[in-house]
Amino acid sequence: MVSLTDRELKLHAAAVELVADVMAIPVEAIMSRRRFAPQVEARAVCMYLLTRVAGITLKKVGAMFAHKDHSTVIHGRNFIETCIQLNGYGRPYEPEIARVINIVQPAFIDRMGAIDGEAYYEWLKHHQTAGYI
Repeated sequence: MVSLTDRELKLHAAAVELVADVMAIPVEAIMSRRRFAPQVEARAVCMYLLTRVAGITLKKVGAMFAHKDHSTVIHGRNFIETCIQLNGYGRPYEPEIARVINIVQPAFIDRMGAIDGEAYYEWLKHHQTAGYI
């Protein structure tokens, strides 16, 4: 059993809400076990935000989404990274995913600032110095 901190639960809620708003998919659909493409893509965007941006472990992110395995989280995150790298030169839906990330990622980082407070500024400084942002 994986225990999640209050911060991780708040970040999970923020990611799911933002992605649901931008992709026009109900939160319940993102959190369900259904495997329709829009829902799978929305979950993958959430997993990308939680692992790459928030730095939450693969196992914990998997537990947040109906106890998905860490390899499912890796696959979802890699799918999003591929969409970002191709920037519209791949399959027809990839430009849409890259557009969603461009909208959601800055908003998620802002929400992280509201949740983390002072620790957020240290995180932001580190990521800007490292070239992640």
